Amino acid sequence: MVNPQKNLSREALEKYGKFSYDAIVKQVTNGAGAMPSYKRLGDEKIANVAAYVLQQASRGW
Repeated sequence: MVNPQKNLSREALEKYGKFSYDAIVKQVTNGAGAMPSYKRLGDEKIANVAAYVLQQASRGW
């Protein structure tokens, strides 16, 4: 089940201290709360995910 209050908007990422490349990489790599770890993606894909999330959040996702 998706929690609609947990989203990837810039405001939400800033609220939870996740609006940085390093914070997103850490979240994707290690997981937290209900989000599982995605280490299996490997460093390059995790870097791409972090860059994409920051780019989209900056555009008003």
